[in-house]
Amino acid sequence: MALLFSGQFTLTASAGISTDTVVSRRPNSSNYYPTIALGVATILTWRDEGFMSRGAVYEWRQKNYSNFNTKIDTYFQFVPAGAFLLTEFFQSRNRSHMKNSVVNFIKAEGLMVVMVHSIKQLARVERPGSENLQSFPSGHTAQAFLSATYLHRELMNPRYDDLKSRKWLITGGYVLATATGSLRIMNNEHWVTDVLAGAAIGILAGNLAYDIFPGKRDHSTKLTVAPFWNGAGGVSVTALF
Repeated sequence: MALLFSGQFTLTASAGISTDTVVSRRPNSSNYYPTIALGVATILTWRDEGFMSRGAVYEWRQKNYSNFNTKIDTYFQFVPAGAFLLTEFFQSRNRSHMKNSVVNFIKAEGLMVVMVHSIKQLARVERPGSENLQSFPSGHTAQAFLSATYLHRELMNPRYDDLKSRKWLITGGYVLATATGSLRIMNNEHWVTDVLAGAAIGILAGNLAYDIFPGKRDHSTKLTVAPFWNGAGGVSVTALF
């Protein structure tokens, strides 16, 4: 809106009006390619015999590392997301960013937990090392890849454009997630199919948390008043709502 009063004294006022609306974000389909690829890999490896079948991977583990055991995978699954949340909590200068980050993480966790436990109850696949029927998919792996995806999506925010090491941090998150899945196999807790499916679910949940119900963008009101001289005195008033 622009108003002009001519004469000895000139007043110009302009205002840009914008209401709070849901942010329009068109999901990037490439974010979901890994989930599709991992889903296909899950189907292809769901065999008891043959190259890269779940049975072949199990036999390889039993032959070469039958006594392998570690608990470090229990901690690896949370490291990427935990590191980012702690950094946001102690160093964030904008609390609204931190709030949005926490909300996105909670949404992702909720989606992942529902998907993993629903499929476990329906599939009822026996673990390779016990009679437990909660093998498929791997919850640890799903959590690890959710954490890595969460770290990825957060660090790709424009406010981190000046963080030169962010690509390395993102890569590190996925390396830890892959290590978590591999250790679940090495610990004889899961079949390779469980791990592949868990990775697919973790990535899917992490991306969906950002692409559905993204929330609102805040628009603050700004008022600028400035004098000017163009042969006659004047005041420019600009208001942004």
